[in-house]
Amino acid sequence: MRDSRPELPPTEQWIERSEPDEHGWVKETHPSYGQIGVSRVASTGNSLFDSDLKHQHFITITIKETERVIDGTHEFLSSGKNVAEICMSEAQFARLMTQPNQGDGVACTIRYSAGDKGQPWVHPSWGTRPEPPDPERFELKFHRETDARIKIITDSLKDLEEGVASFVSGDARPNKGALIALLEKVQSARRQIEANIPYVQECATEQLEQKLSDAMIEFESYISRAFEAKGLAGMQAEAPRLSFGSARQLTTPVEKEDGEN
Repeated sequence: MRDSRPELPPTEQWIERSEPDEHGWVKETHPSYGQIGVSRVASTGNSLFDSDLKHQHFITITIKETERVIDGTHEFLSSGKNVAEICMSEAQFARLMTQPNQGDGVACTIRYSAGDKGQPWVHPSWGTRPEPPDPERFELKFHRETDARIKIITDSLKDLEEGVASFVSGDARPNKGALIALLEKVQSARRQIEANIPYVQECATEQLEQKLSDAMIEFESYISRAFEAKGLAGMQAEAPRLSFGSARQLTTPVEKEDGEN
Protein backbone atom coordinates (compact mmCIF):
# COMPACT_ATOMS: atom_id res chain seq x y z
CA MET A 1 0.00 0.00 0.00
CA ARG A 2 1.33 3.41 -0.99
CA ASP A 3 1.79 5.92 1.83
CA SER A 4 -0.83 8.65 1.36
CA ARG A 5 0.85 11.13 3.67
CA PRO A 6 2.34 14.19 1.95
CA GLU A 7 6.09 14.21 1.54
CA LEU A 8 7.86 16.63 3.85
CA PRO A 9 10.61 18.84 2.50
CA PRO A 10 14.15 17.87 3.51
CA THR A 11 15.04 19.15 6.98
CA GLU A 12 17.98 21.10 5.54
CA GLN A 13 15.45 23.46 3.96
CA TRP A 14 14.74 24.98 7.39
CA ILE A 15 18.37 25.78 8.16
CA GLU A 16 19.05 29.50 8.04
CA ARG A 17 22.54 31.02 8.11
CA SER A 18 23.27 34.69 8.59
CA GLU A 19 25.93 36.68 6.81
CA PRO A 20 29.24 36.96 8.78
CA ASP A 21 29.09 39.78 11.34
CA GLU A 22 31.94 42.12 12.34
CA HIS A 23 33.61 39.24 14.17
CA GLY A 24 33.29 36.91 11.22
CA TRP A 25 30.70 34.82 13.02
CA VAL A 26 27.92 33.06 11.13
CA LYS A 27 24.74 32.24 13.05
CA GLU A 28 22.87 29.09 12.05
CA THR A 29 19.30 28.38 13.19
CA HIS A 30 16.89 25.48 12.76
CA PRO A 31 13.48 24.76 14.38
CA SER A 32 14.93 21.70 16.16
CA TYR A 33 17.97 23.38 17.77
CA GLY A 34 17.73 23.69 21.52
CA GLN A 35 19.59 23.54 24.83
CA ILE A 36 18.61 22.02 28.15
CA GLY A 37 20.15 23.12 31.45
CA VAL A 38 19.91 21.89 35.03
CA SER A 39 20.48 24.22 37.98
CA ARG A 40 20.20 24.03 41.75
CA VAL A 41 18.23 27.01 43.02
CA ALA A 42 18.12 28.56 46.50
CA SER A 43 14.97 30.33 47.66
CA THR A 44 13.16 31.51 50.76
CA GLY A 45 10.84 28.50 50.62
CA ASN A 46 8.87 27.32 47.58
CA SER A 47 5.97 24.92 47.29
CA LEU A 48 6.42 22.24 44.64
CA PHE A 49 3.75 20.03 43.13
CA ASP A 50 3.36 16.61 44.82
CA SER A 51 5.89 17.41 47.57
CA ASP A 52 5.12 17.74 51.29
CA LEU A 53 7.87 20.26 52.01
CA LYS A 54 8.50 23.96 51.53
CA HIS A 55 11.81 23.87 49.65
CA GLN A 56 14.70 26.24 50.20
CA HIS A 57 16.69 24.35 47.57
CA PHE A 58 15.34 22.65 44.46
CA ILE A 59 16.27 21.72 40.89
CA THR A 60 15.32 23.79 37.85
CA ILE A 61 15.40 22.37 34.30
CA THR A 62 15.26 24.90 31.47
CA ILE A 63 14.79 24.30 27.73
CA LYS A 64 15.72 27.11 25.35
CA GLU A 65 15.81 27.64 21.64
CA THR A 66 19.41 27.80 20.42
CA GLU A 67 21.50 28.89 17.49
CA ARG A 68 24.83 27.52 16.38
CA VAL A 69 27.54 30.17 16.04
CA ILE A 70 30.29 29.30 13.54
CA ASP A 71 33.65 31.05 13.75
CA GLY A 72 35.83 29.55 11.06
CA THR A 73 36.62 26.06 12.31
CA HIS A 74 35.20 26.75 15.78
CA GLU A 75 31.57 26.39 16.81
CA PHE A 76 29.62 27.18 19.96
CA LEU A 77 25.97 27.40 20.97
CA SER A 78 24.14 30.58 21.90
CA SER A 79 20.82 30.19 23.69
CA GLY A 80 17.72 32.14 22.73
CA LYS A 81 14.25 32.45 24.21
CA ASN A 82 12.85 30.05 26.79
CA VAL A 83 10.65 27.22 25.60
CA ALA A 84 9.84 25.72 29.00
CA GLU A 85 11.07 25.69 32.57
CA ILE A 86 10.22 23.17 35.29
CA CYS A 87 11.13 22.82 38.96
CA MET A 88 11.64 19.58 40.89
CA SER A 89 12.52 18.67 44.44
CA GLU A 90 15.83 16.89 44.76
CA ALA A 91 13.94 13.68 45.59
CA GLN A 92 11.84 14.01 42.41
CA PHE A 93 14.96 14.71 40.36
CA ALA A 94 16.68 11.65 41.86
CA ARG A 95 13.72 9.45 40.88
CA LEU A 96 13.75 10.91 37.37
CA MET A 97 17.42 10.00 36.94
CA THR A 98 17.34 6.57 38.57
CA GLN A 99 13.88 5.18 37.72
CA PRO A 100 13.24 5.39 33.97
CA ASN A 101 10.19 3.82 32.30
CA GLN A 102 7.99 4.35 35.36
CA GLY A 103 4.52 5.11 33.97
CA ASP A 104 4.27 8.60 32.48
CA GLY A 105 7.15 9.96 34.54
CA VAL A 106 7.84 11.88 37.75
CA ALA A 107 5.89 14.82 39.17
CA CYS A 108 7.30 18.26 38.44
CA THR A 109 6.23 21.89 38.77
CA ILE A 110 5.80 23.76 35.48
CA ARG A 111 7.12 27.28 35.96
CA TYR A 112 7.09 28.54 32.38
CA SER A 113 5.84 27.45 28.96
CA ALA A 114 6.12 29.41 25.74
CA GLY A 115 2.46 28.66 24.94
CA ASP A 116 1.07 30.34 28.07
CA LYS A 117 0.70 33.82 26.63
CA GLY A 118 -2.79 35.23 27.21
CA GLN A 119 -3.73 32.85 30.01
CA PRO A 120 -5.37 34.66 32.98
CA TRP A 121 -3.12 32.98 35.57
CA VAL A 122 0.19 34.02 33.98
CA HIS A 123 2.26 36.56 35.94
CA PRO A 124 1.86 39.86 34.06
CA SER A 125 5.54 40.82 34.34
CA TRP A 126 7.43 37.54 34.27
CA GLY A 127 5.12 35.34 32.21
CA THR A 128 5.49 32.54 34.75
CA ARG A 129 2.83 30.15 36.01
CA PRO A 130 1.48 30.49 39.56
CA GLU A 131 3.15 28.57 42.39
CA PRO A 132 1.31 25.39 43.51
CA PRO A 133 -0.75 25.56 46.72
CA ASP A 134 1.05 24.89 49.99
CA PRO A 135 1.40 21.15 50.67
CA GLU A 136 -1.25 19.55 52.84
CA ARG A 137 -0.03 17.84 55.98
CA PHE A 138 0.30 14.10 55.45
CA GLU A 139 -1.57 13.15 58.62
CA LEU A 140 -4.69 15.00 57.44
CA LYS A 141 -4.90 12.81 54.33
CA PHE A 142 -4.37 9.70 56.46
CA HIS A 143 -7.02 10.79 58.98
CA ARG A 144 -9.59 11.30 56.22
CA GLU A 145 -8.94 7.86 54.73
CA THR A 146 -8.96 6.23 58.16
CA ASP A 147 -12.23 7.93 59.12
CA ALA A 148 -13.89 6.78 55.89
CA ARG A 149 -12.82 3.16 56.45
CA ILE A 150 -13.84 3.20 60.11
CA LYS A 151 -17.31 4.45 59.11
CA ILE A 152 -17.72 1.49 56.77
CA ILE A 153 -16.83 -0.90 59.60
CA THR A 154 -19.00 0.81 62.23
CA ASP A 155 -22.01 0.90 59.86
CA SER A 156 -21.65 -2.84 59.36
CA LEU A 157 -21.34 -3.45 63.12
CA LYS A 158 -24.33 -1.19 63.78
CA ASP A 159 -26.41 -3.29 61.40
CA LEU A 160 -25.30 -6.42 63.27
CA GLU A 161 -26.08 -4.78 66.62
CA GLU A 162 -29.62 -3.96 65.51
CA GLY A 163 -30.14 -7.57 64.41
CA VAL A 164 -29.03 -8.95 67.79
CA ALA A 165 -31.07 -6.33 69.66
CA SER A 166 -34.25 -7.41 67.84
CA PHE A 167 -33.80 -10.92 69.28
CA VAL A 168 -33.09 -9.62 72.78
CA SER A 169 -36.15 -7.36 72.77
CA GLY A 170 -38.40 -10.07 71.41
CA ASP A 171 -39.24 -8.15 68.24
CA ALA A 172 -37.82 -11.01 66.18
CA ARG A 173 -38.19 -14.72 66.75
CA PRO A 174 -34.99 -16.81 66.54
CA ASN A 175 -36.25 -19.05 63.74
CA LYS A 176 -33.96 -20.49 61.10
CA GLY A 177 -34.52 -17.70 58.56
CA ALA A 178 -33.83 -14.95 61.12
CA LEU A 179 -30.68 -16.72 62.33
CA ILE A 180 -29.42 -17.07 58.75
CA ALA A 181 -29.96 -13.33 58.22
CA LEU A 182 -28.10 -12.59 61.45
CA LEU A 183 -25.24 -14.86 60.38
CA GLU A 184 -24.97 -12.96 57.11
CA LYS A 185 -24.64 -9.70 59.03
CA VAL A 186 -21.87 -11.23 61.17
CA GLN A 187 -20.05 -12.38 58.03
CA SER A 188 -20.48 -8.96 56.41
CA ALA A 189 -19.01 -7.21 59.46
CA ARG A 190 -16.07 -9.62 59.46
CA ARG A 191 -15.40 -9.02 55.76
CA GLN A 192 -15.44 -5.26 56.25
CA ILE A 193 -12.92 -5.48 59.09
CA GLU A 194 -10.66 -7.86 57.15
CA ALA A 195 -10.76 -5.70 54.03
CA ASN A 196 -10.49 -2.19 55.44
CA ILE A 197 -8.05 -2.37 58.36
CA PRO A 198 -5.24 -4.04 56.32
CA TYR A 199 -5.91 -1.55 53.51
CA VAL A 200 -5.39 1.42 55.83
CA GLN A 201 -2.21 -0.16 57.22
CA GLU A 202 -0.86 -0.85 53.72
CA CYS A 203 -1.57 2.69 52.53
CA ALA A 204 0.07 4.19 55.61
CA THR A 205 3.14 1.98 55.23
CA GLU A 206 3.59 2.83 51.53
CA GLN A 207 3.16 6.55 52.16
CA LEU A 208 5.53 6.60 55.12
CA GLU A 209 8.20 4.63 53.22
CA GLN A 210 7.98 7.04 50.27
CA LYS A 211 8.10 10.12 52.46
CA LEU A 212 11.01 8.71 54.48
CA SER A 213 12.89 8.02 51.25
CA ASP A 214 12.21 11.57 50.00
CA ALA A 215 13.25 13.05 53.35
CA MET A 216 16.53 11.10 53.31
CA ILE A 217 17.37 12.38 49.82
CA GLU A 218 16.59 15.97 50.85
CA PHE A 219 18.65 15.57 54.05
CA GLU A 220 21.63 14.08 52.24
CA SER A 221 21.51 16.91 49.71
CA TYR A 222 21.44 19.44 52.54
CA ILE A 223 24.45 17.83 54.21
CA SER A 224 26.30 17.74 50.88
CA ARG A 225 25.64 21.44 50.33
CA ALA A 226 26.75 22.21 53.89
CA PHE A 227 30.09 20.45 53.33
CA GLU A 228 30.56 22.21 50.01
CA ALA A 229 29.81 25.62 51.51
CA LYS A 230 31.88 25.17 54.63
CA GLY A 231 34.72 23.15 53.18
CA LEU A 232 36.04 19.95 54.68
CA ALA A 233 39.11 21.64 56.13
CA GLY A 234 37.03 24.20 57.95
CA MET A 235 34.65 21.54 59.28
CA GLN A 236 37.59 19.49 60.61
CA ALA A 237 39.25 22.51 62.18
CA GLU A 238 36.14 23.28 64.20
CA ALA A 239 35.39 19.69 65.18
CA PRO A 240 36.39 18.33 68.62
CA ARG A 241 39.42 16.05 68.78
CA LEU A 242 38.65 12.38 68.36
CA SER A 243 39.94 9.35 70.24
CA PHE A 244 39.72 5.71 69.26
CA GLY A 245 39.81 3.82 72.57
CA SER A 246 43.27 5.06 73.51
CA ALA A 247 44.93 8.10 75.02
CA ARG A 248 46.21 9.25 71.60
CA GLN A 249 44.06 11.95 70.05
CA LEU A 250 43.84 13.11 66.46
CA THR A 251 44.90 16.69 65.87
CA THR A 252 42.91 19.09 63.74
CA PRO A 253 44.54 20.77 60.71
CA VAL A 254 44.93 24.02 62.67
CA GLU A 255 46.70 22.26 65.58
CA LYS A 256 48.95 20.42 63.15
CA GLU A 257 49.99 23.67 61.47
CA ASP A 258 50.72 25.31 64.87
CA GLY A 259 52.89 22.33 65.88
CA GLU A 260 54.97 22.53 62.75
CA ASN A 261 55.59 26.22 63.33
